[in-house]
Amino acid sequence: MDVHLVNQANDTAYRKARILSRALKNFIVDRIARLYPLHFATLIVLVGVNVLFWCTSEGQFLENGWSYGDGRFYTFVLNLFLLQNVGLTASTSWNAPSWSISVEFWINILLALVLLRVERKIKYVVAAVSIGAYVLLFWQYQTLKVFTETEIINSGLLRGIGGIGLGYIGWIIYSTDRFKVTSCQIAALVSFAAVIGLSTSLQGIGYVDFIAIPFMAIFVVSVATWERQFRGDTNKLRKLMEILGASSYSVYLIHWPIFTFVKYQLIYQWKWDIVVTRPLDAFVILMIVCVLSFPTYLMFELPSKRYTKKILSQSVSRKKIYS
Repeated sequence: MDVHLVNQANDTAYRKARILSRALKNFIVDRIARLYPLHFATLIVLVGVNVLFWCTSEGQFLENGWSYGDGRFYTFVLNLFLLQNVGLTASTSWNAPSWSISVEFWINILLALVLLRVERKIKYVVAAVSIGAYVLLFWQYQTLKVFTETEIINSGLLRGIGGIGLGYIGWIIYSTDRFKVTSCQIAALVSFAAVIGLSTSLQGIGYVDFIAIPFMAIFVVSVATWERQFRGDTNKLRKLMEILGASSYSVYLIHWPIFTFVKYQLIYQWKWDIVVTRPLDAFVILMIVCVLSFPTYLMFELPSKRYTKKILSQSVSRKKIYS
């Protein structure tokens, strides 16, 4: 999750010059078109999964006792407006991973406002705020495995501020273009090995998630810098990486509806012989997610992004004409 926030911040920072030279409204249009359509689609899919489970289980509710603690209708409205992680509920709900989309959207808007006001010293402000967010998380929770409380400044927002801030600083480092390919390769391999080691064999180390964060940021920046050397290349590996990168948002948002359907409908209700912790079953589920993610990206995410941007841009233009 934190890698996702760091990586998405690079995209936001990349657009900085464009943000500064045009209306904030246009930047908001970009963010809505990028984030909202697939979020809305997966939300509707999960409504269908809930209805199917209710119909086939003689009135049982999906995931009772784990999520939807503040009610399905209330949390649906929050999810509908990307407000599910701004302190209005302390319970996860619907497409659970989309809490970070809520965080990302509102922090993007905040970052755009900051960029418009304090461009020259922005890197120092963002660095200080990012470090401060992680310090608060460490002081209050001693873990990054938190994301929701009923406070406006909650752990999820702090994780978002920390990760997106770190991603922005990473983009500044990336934009200097001072690093050799060999250095980037070494940094990428070492940081990747460190993250894997920390997340698997070294789980006994205290505060391992905080230790892993800098290595995640180094990995993202070094891979991006390394990849820049191959622009224009027709290398098959590069094309594969581009495909995986392009469909990563789809993977992130569709995996939860698929997992929920498998766990509650296929396993619990229809008694299929699936064990999600069994390596083969886990691999098959992962492959289903990956296989479905690319057509989702091509046939839904891209067209809906273009359409949403077109409609919202026309709306903004009309308001400018009449104002």
